[in-house]
Amino acid sequence: MTIKELKRNILLSLYHRYKDDKSTNIGLKDLCAQENLIFDSPKQVADAAKGLKEDGYIKLTMYIGGDGLITGLTPSGIEYVEENLLTKEDLVSDGLADTAKMVQSGMKINVEPSDTERDEDNNQSPKSLKKSVTLFKTRENFKDIVDVNVTPCFGIKAVTDCFAKQLDKIATSKTESTRMLGIFGPWGRGKTYFFKQLKEDLEDKQRHTLKYKIVEFNAWKYQDTPALWAYLYETIYKSSSWLEKTINFIRQTIQINDVIIYFLILVVGWLIGWFVSEHSNNVIREFLVSIKIPASAIYLFSGIAYTLVEKPVTVRRIIKRYTSRKSYKNYLGIQNEIEENLQKLLQSMVLCPSKSRVILYVDDIDRCPSRKMVSLIEALRTVLENPKIQERLIVICSIDEKKLLQSYKQELIANGFNQEQSNQLSREQLDKLFLFGIKLADLDSTQLQEYLETLIENSNSENKTNTPNEQKEEIPFSTARQKGAFIPTNASEEIPELNDERIESLFKDYFVSHRNLRTITPRKIRIMYYQVLFALSLSSKRGNGEGAFTDQLVEIMLNKYMEMEYDEDIEKAMSDIIEMAVPY
Repeated sequence: MTIKELKRNILLSLYHRYKDDKSTNIGLKDLCAQENLIFDSPKQVADAAKGLKEDGYIKLTMYIGGDGLITGLTPSGIEYVEENLLTKEDLVSDGLADTAKMVQSGMKINVEPSDTERDEDNNQSPKSLKKSVTLFKTRENFKDIVDVNVTPCFGIKAVTDCFAKQLDKIATSKTESTRMLGIFGPWGRGKTYFFKQLKEDLEDKQRHTLKYKIVEFNAWKYQDTPALWAYLYETIYKSSSWLEKTINFIRQTIQINDVIIYFLILVVGWLIGWFVSEHSNNVIREFLVSIKIPASAIYLFSGIAYTLVEKPVTVRRIIKRYTSRKSYKNYLGIQNEIEENLQKLLQSMVLCPSKSRVILYVDDIDRCPSRKMVSLIEALRTVLENPKIQERLIVICSIDEKKLLQSYKQELIANGFNQEQSNQLSREQLDKLFLFGIKLADLDSTQLQEYLETLIENSNSENKTNTPNEQKEEIPFSTARQKGAFIPTNASEEIPELNDERIESLFKDYFVSHRNLRTITPRKIRIMYYQVLFALSLSSKRGNGEGAFTDQLVEIMLNKYMEMEYDEDIEKAMSDIIEMAVPY
């Protein structure tokens, strides 16, 4: 909550008390408690009230200790609220309320329009009832195009911090589930930008014990499954270092069986040389010395002979095989062979899985047709079925979850399932695919305004170079959503922590109250549990790291996941946290 937002909320609360004939002579703490005002600290409330007093909008007496007494709303304050803070609907509502009071007091009110007004109303066409047109001057106004380099908004760094910490836990957890994560949201919502911020977080070695090597992969470029595998191999190979390429070259070209056989031949050759030198007569010794054949030469010639006998090939093929890496650019489609070589490549890049991981970021999946979208996701999942690959690779998919669900539904309906079955099975399929995911929540009007202000500021190169960056507190949810907001009514009252014991109690109460719901499974319980934990982590990012949550919000999360009826009001406090934690 910013000072500006808090000042606005205090003024609106005092104005509504004034209009409702309630006393505006009230203490700051009492006002916050009675009007459910959200704030970060008592000092922030005191600073906001002092600012309103300096602006001439309220009468205020401050006490030692930070509390204060508001003794009234000034005429300037009333005028400011009516001209700047009230919507048209609020003004109409106030007018109707004032009219009702006048009627109740016995005052007669003439509601009949005059003849002139009646004639003007009759002559007005529907077009003339629209908003009046304002004329503006224009001039050339070309500015820098700002896209991925826009200043972070909406507390995105706090969100990526939570996501990165969860990713650390997933990377180090021993699980047989595929490590595929999802970043969900509609086209243009900022999934690529979110990953850009996540990438910066993961590359900060001081914040993470694991070393992450990040590979970005465009799935839209090759939509056929065989070509996808080949393109995937080529993309990861190009991102590897020269040392990793060297290790991979050795793994690809030198087979372990051949190494063992060559070693045995070397030992045998050495033994023969030793035996001959020790037990032969002088004639044989002089002959061996004269032709100067060491034991190593015996090994080399024997190895070549073994290779030619077992696998007869031309010298040209031998040279080509041992001096060039395998490439699949000319024959894309040998899936099993590519998987084996992809495994060796990842083993070369991640020598110790407990210390490093490769993150494959897959973008633009939802640009593909529905049928291709499903096949791409399934192909990526097949990659992760390989245990050696699974312990070294984490796949993060950026996708519109609604499009993916619709693609699975269409495929299921085409295979004979009805609408209800396809809805349930498509959601279960996403649960199997994604071990964890986050949904970028819909933006409210305040967040849209914030982005517009940031975009305009960043697009102006002069402002960008001359104006210092303002350090803002990173809050991963919108503080403008205040419907059903909550604060402690007593600052000294200790709020219990929503720990595992209380989460377990809330879940049990939910199971009892929904005992007829037969679709709850152990997998779903696990998913819901981790979704609640992630929501609590997001809420705790505010202020000093101690957030607030309610049992009602937990119930809403469970209802959303289980496709039960729940309150989807975007203006409801922390609705964006629920949307982020429960993507579909």
